Amino acid sequence: KDAESFSATMADVSLAELLARYRGRVQLDLGLFVALAKPMAPRFYSISSSPSSPSDDVLTLTVARVSYVTKTGRVHRGLASSLLGDAQPGEGNILGAVRRMTSGFCVPEDASAPLLLVGPGTGLAPMMAFLHERRARRASGETLGKAVLFFGCRSDDDYLYKDELAGM
Repeated sequence: KDAESFSATMADVSLAELLARYRGRVQLDLGLFVALAKPMAPRFYSISSSPSSPSDDVLTLTVARVSYVTKTGRVHRGLASSLLGDAQPGEGNILGAVRRMTSGFCVPEDASAPLLLVGPGTGLAPMMAFLHERRARRASGETLGKAVLFFGCRSDDDYLYKDELAGM
């Protein structure tokens, strides 16, 4: 019963919320605060554009904006997804790193090979990159094999790239 009570009231409480709730009653020096705080985990996003895109200076990402209300009633907004979602074109630069994947997950060299693409959830991003690469290959005169894309959406709000996919 104690575990249930704790889970219902404290499981989603952040360190900042605890400090605010017990302001003036808790003495916490900076060293202990840093030791208690969880380090930020790196954020990995999938690139949804092709390096063969006609625009060399554009890279697109598919990012799900994180925003929800915790059990304590606090609105939690994802740090990275909110920063990216709130950014306006031309507003400035957002620094990041691009890692080359070593898994061999790439568009086949033979453009005439058929493709069966399956992208669950935000797994649509790399599939869009594949389709952009095929579009660039077609524009350069290559003959393409058939491609079929399967992906799922919980609602129309989740139907990312709807207009773009309809035009392909």
